Amino acid sequence: MTIDETQVDRLEEIGGPTLVVGLIDIVLQELPGRIAGVRAALVRQDREALGAAAHSVVSGTGHFGAFGLSDLARETEQAATAGDWPALGESVTRLEALADTFLSYLARERARRVPA
Repeated sequence: MTIDETQVDRLEEIGGPTLVVGLIDIVLQELPGRIAGVRAALVRQDREALGAAAHSVVSGTGHFGAFGLSDLARETEQAATAGDWPALGESVTRLEALADTFLSYLARERARRVPA
């Protein structure tokens, strides 16, 4: 997954390290549940819930430069209205993998910014 690592540095320039670490903590806490919500909506074949859950992934990921993840979440949100469940299954699987990579990246960024 491509991550624009300069985005985190830009956030730090704007708000300082405390802001960045706080935002990282929020994403680390919330994103796994949001991704689980996407999967759960897919399993239930609930178009509205899937769209809403995918939408909830978009903003927090884009702010940190995970544009591939953000774009895929947006595409998944839009595709949910069509209800093409096999294609959505593939998208959600890719979304989960990209989210795992992104969460690992954020954990490393947090560790780098917080002295031991």
